[in-house]
Amino acid sequence: MKKILYLCLLCYCICPKLSFGQTPVDYVDPFIGTHDSRPLLFPGATLPFGMVKISPDNQKSNWKAGHDYAIKNIAGFNFVHDYHLSTFYVLPVTGKIQTQPGTEDHPELGYRSRISNDRETATPGYYSVYLEDYDITAEVSATTRVGVQQYTFPESEESAVMFDFQIPYEDPGEVLEVMVNKVSDTEIEGYIKVMDRQNNGVTIMLQNDYYLYFVTRTDTPFDSLSGWQDETKFEDISKFTGAGDVGCYLRYKTNKGQKINVHTALSMVSTDQARLNLNTETNNNKFAFQKYKKDARKIWNNLLGAIKIEDDNENNKKKFYTNLYRTYCAKTIWSDVNGQWVDMNEEVVEGKPGLNVYGADAFWGMKWNLNGLWSLVTPSITNSWVNSLLEIYKRGGWLPKGPNAGEYSAIMTSSPAVSFIVAAYMQGIRDYDVELAYEAIVKIMKTPGEVHKSNGFVGNRWLKPYMDYGYVASESGPASNTMELAFQDWCVAQMAKDLGKMEDYDYFLKRSSSYKNHLDQKETYARIKSSTGQWIAPNNPFSSKGFIEGNGWQYTFYAPHDVQSIINFLGKDKFLERLNWGFTNSKESKFNATGDRYAKFPINHGNQPNMQAAFLFNYAGQPWQTQHWVREILNIYYGDTPEDGWPGDEDQGQMGAWYVMSSLGLFQMQGGCGIQPIFDLTAPLFKQATVTLENGKKLKIIAKNNSDTNYYIQSAKLNGKPLNKTWIYVSDIQKGGTIEYVMGPKPNKQWGISELPPSISKPGAWNNENDKGFVISADGLNDAEKNNFMTEISVQIKAKINKGIIRYTLDGSVPIASSKKYNEPLAFSETVVLNAMVFDLNGKPISTLRKAKFEKIDYEENLTFHQETKASVSNKGYESSYAVDGFVDKEKFWDASPYPQSWQVKLAEVTTISKVHLFTYWDGYRSYAYTIDASDDGENWKKIVDASTNKTKATEKGYVHKIKPIKAKYFRVNMIKNNANIGVHIVEFRIY
Repeated sequence: MKKILYLCLLCYCICPKLSFGQTPVDYVDPFIGTHDSRPLLFPGATLPFGMVKISPDNQKSNWKAGHDYAIKNIAGFNFVHDYHLSTFYVLPVTGKIQTQPGTEDHPELGYRSRISNDRETATPGYYSVYLEDYDITAEVSATTRVGVQQYTFPESEESAVMFDFQIPYEDPGEVLEVMVNKVSDTEIEGYIKVMDRQNNGVTIMLQNDYYLYFVTRTDTPFDSLSGWQDETKFEDISKFTGAGDVGCYLRYKTNKGQKINVHTALSMVSTDQARLNLNTETNNNKFAFQKYKKDARKIWNNLLGAIKIEDDNENNKKKFYTNLYRTYCAKTIWSDVNGQWVDMNEEVVEGKPGLNVYGADAFWGMKWNLNGLWSLVTPSITNSWVNSLLEIYKRGGWLPKGPNAGEYSAIMTSSPAVSFIVAAYMQGIRDYDVELAYEAIVKIMKTPGEVHKSNGFVGNRWLKPYMDYGYVASESGPASNTMELAFQDWCVAQMAKDLGKMEDYDYFLKRSSSYKNHLDQKETYARIKSSTGQWIAPNNPFSSKGFIEGNGWQYTFYAPHDVQSIINFLGKDKFLERLNWGFTNSKESKFNATGDRYAKFPINHGNQPNMQAAFLFNYAGQPWQTQHWVREILNIYYGDTPEDGWPGDEDQGQMGAWYVMSSLGLFQMQGGCGIQPIFDLTAPLFKQATVTLENGKKLKIIAKNNSDTNYYIQSAKLNGKPLNKTWIYVSDIQKGGTIEYVMGPKPNKQWGISELPPSISKPGAWNNENDKGFVISADGLNDAEKNNFMTEISVQIKAKINKGIIRYTLDGSVPIASSKKYNEPLAFSETVVLNAMVFDLNGKPISTLRKAKFEKIDYEENLTFHQETKASVSNKGYESSYAVDGFVDKEKFWDASPYPQSWQVKLAEVTTISKVHLFTYWDGYRSYAYTIDASDDGENWKKIVDASTNKTKATEKGYVHKIKPIKAKYFRVNMIKNNANIGVHIVEFRIY
């Protein structure tokens, strides 16, 4: 295998020096979008995929914690801004050491410093700010693994460089252990151990206890090392350990204008490795701060300069290069300079220098943005990422979804790494073990997901119901996962075909039509469906129920591999009418679901599931609509200020990559995964763009007469030959070439319609080959969606299959040819699980599974029934009274967060009690720690149940406790902890 070049060296030589006025770095504004953004979007200093992303933070803990441009103070410089990985602050200060940061509104309550945006500067690889409270100018730069700092102090007898190891973050982990050791009067070393637990049962399951090691070296000897644990300070020490609220500081006496340089290197492996990173990456420049700043600028200029823009619109260039910058700065290298890294089993892997192992938020949605950009402009980076995924696969046996510094996180849904790998392979990027890559994607698409032996969830959470029913049933998970898995099935089929694995090809190609199982032709929308085969009513296309971060309106259009099938499903006229209506009615909100209200908007460019929408017009023969709406998104959705950079979730370069590719007039509906992968085309934003490919060839994209009003394509040429279609093969431009457009103010409705982009289906009537009319239904239900009843039901099974024989079981097993034959309706008066399949006359199954669990309602008018309740927190829709409504219904419960929280009930009178029954929310993963108190007057309490260390998983049967008989009128449940997330939930509480 060819040696992968070290990333920074790659960046040096990716293209020749640019000749136009300003360099790309001069156009990048790292402050764009930093108001109300996630910590992954930061203004500070880093190199491409840098482990260190040293940047000022100023927000309290929440999912958008990090830096907010609108907050005029900072708490400290955080070294890492990656998904679910918290590190520590560094901050230069003067005066008495404060151990708490203060608040956003009241920085004077802690060590925060006020700042002014007028005295704040940021450019790729460099950030500076004047700290008003301390009269200190702080400047930071970075190498890949070292935070390079230079602090200019005032005259002070009490100057210090302070480190705080317990800091806010998007979901802050628990600081289990901190160690700091004084090596010399210019160097300290240490580590922080953090536990990050997250499990929402849908998009994430993470249990990551990780060490982050550091070595800090200064150019100026410090007078002493001191530290704190909670409220206690330790002066002039050589070593200390602690947990939780821990920090340390290096004391100095400084003269006015004195500069102190500080280097902090990180490693997930050891302090020795952190020191190796430090020595290696600072060997040339030592403490010459300006050299690091200059080197960072050169590295970024050479990487961003791979695309040269020629246009009069300077503001669009600013947006272009800022978006391009975001595509390479957000994700993270977690291996050290010698290749060592820590895997999910907490084992050190030797690795190889230059063979990077990366961490990131999810690959979810990358098929429509980063896949295309990286594969075209920097295919070596795509190749490096594939190798990283395979390294993780070799160590843990599964491909990751969002690799969390070597750990499995389960973020987000389906298996988007599949399309990333297939896109690389199909586009000729293959400097890795191809057979291993194929093995990895087949495993994750054939083997149901599970909790990994080293924690975290691996694989597809809902793959088993997808395979059993042909879709993800509403009882199991989101319908949108069916749509995603169907596309990934198609991707695997393409690679299988190219490798000559035709049995796999047939299997996955057939399964790739599963998305049709959620398309209801009567309602003309994607809908959620029960495991019985019945639609869940009523249908609301603007509900997110069953659709991850989207709605039925948006997911109706989700079949990237077979857009023509969706056109056939809706009919061409309705397809176009609905799309136009969606764009027209989303323009006012800037094509964004404001307030993360994913369900309420038709077009939501601010999140992954809907980013293909504007290019769908190409597939229906109206490319001028694509040209119009793409330009509208580029102009309206994407901004150029801290407040409006990306109204939605930029998400580690995904929005940025869409802007870059769409402004070049390029897109990949199929994510580059076809046997002959293609680029979809639209009108470029600029008069000319020149892409210098890694092979040294140049791709020129020219738009003659292009302007803010001339954005419709009149004609086009590819390498001098007429081009009259809205797509080209990737191979047409991988070796360079020229795409030339003539633009005009009005649509040329004859251009681009001669040959529609490829889909599986051909234009014509819609055909759902999966629809067998196979359903299980029942009369006498209390709630048709939940399939529950009070007394008795009558069950019918129907299928529209010629000469098919329906067979069923009642013991939970899958029916076989000898199972009982269905002849007439079945009557049940108790909870029953009915499985059914259709067989031919020879006993061969000719249908997928149908399953119905008809549940007799667990309803009881207990002593607590409809009694008075109160709770420490009450949220609308999750009232405390739900826990005494008589029903054990996991969708109706008291909910509060963050833990600990308390809930209590008051009986009608003092009653002797000998048993309590607590039902909490259950999903097969979580457990709750709690205690239960009793009182006869509501003031004097006695603990009757101590489950404060409970680790037994919650189930629908609840937690039962027999107690010594006690007379009481009040009962209080103290919910201490939930091992899955920060919320606590009581479904029902009963006493006996």
